[in-house]
Amino acid sequence: MKTLFLAWLDPNSRSWFPIVRLTFDGVNYQFVYTQGAKEAQEKCGFQPLSSFPRLDEVYTSTHLFSVFSNRLMPRSRPDYSSFIQWLNLPQYENDPIAILARSGGQRETDTLTVFPEPEPDEAGRFQIHFFARGLRHLPTGAIERINRFSPGEKLWLAQEFQNTIDSPALTLNTEDRYIVGYCPPYLNSEILALLLRNPREVEVRVERVNQPPTPLQFRLLCQLTAQWSDTSDKDDTVASLEADMARIKHRLMVLESEVASIKQRRVGKSQTYPFPRTPVKLLPQTEEQLSTRLGVMPSEIQSAVEKGEDYFKSWSKRRDPALRVWQKRGNLFHPLSD
Repeated sequence: MKTLFLAWLDPNSRSWFPIVRLTFDGVNYQFVYTQGAKEAQEKCGFQPLSSFPRLDEVYTSTHLFSVFSNRLMPRSRPDYSSFIQWLNLPQYENDPIAILARSGGQRETDTLTVFPEPEPDEAGRFQIHFFARGLRHLPTGAIERINRFSPGEKLWLAQEFQNTIDSPALTLNTEDRYIVGYCPPYLNSEILALLLRNPREVEVRVERVNQPPTPLQFRLLCQLTAQWSDTSDKDDTVASLEADMARIKHRLMVLESEVASIKQRRVGKSQTYPFPRTPVKLLPQTEEQLSTRLGVMPSEIQSAVEKGEDYFKSWSKRRDPALRVWQKRGNLFHPLSD
């Protein structure tokens, strides 16, 4: 069974939602809306795709649905063979699922993208390929560094805590301190959760560099390898301690970011006081932003909210790096003063 997901970007909140699961059993394609579509509708006013108007219906076809097939490059294009090379696929590859899984199928005319379902291997590890994002925003020196990459070269992940456009943004970094792109934003929350659990079990390497004049969006192909999450055989005490350690590490990262922000604002001002007279003012957070701050998955926040306001206040305070209490108001989460 081959599986793809279709993700939707809310243009206002800049949040990504996996809204569709596409499967192919060798004969039929099946299109099903996921729980993410209902969540996107409740939080951001997502409307079902025009050809698939009902969220609770299963759509089946022997042909690939147009919302996916229209994201494939026509084989008649003169640069089609080059495109397949950019994806690092065999020249004879004609499986649309494999091509979309590697290319992402994203177009400038809409807010949808495609990504595959990761599947674990026998060792419990999974691999996923993606093209580095945001290269058009990088300085010339970073692009030149990318062009000098060798396949297999290791990259390091880092989070941009103060990125106001994409939170949590994850940068791709070289050993010699170049930022060479970003992870796809629709994968950020999952990758960050893996990093918080055990950063040594997450690895990113260069799969292929497509030299100019290849468009920048297809310049750097990366491969991420990580340990599949499976704690069924792990001792409960060990699992609990590891979770506590991950939360502590996350709290330290957030606090260090806030201290750095304070120091930056002090530049050029009086040095009489080591810290501002008034505490740092926290802004309302989206569910995705709060999940990053608390070091939990968005689904955990949803579950805590469903248990009532008092429960959520206590639950959020225990997980907040500064022990702040949070309250949900509409689609945002607001910090409360003690």
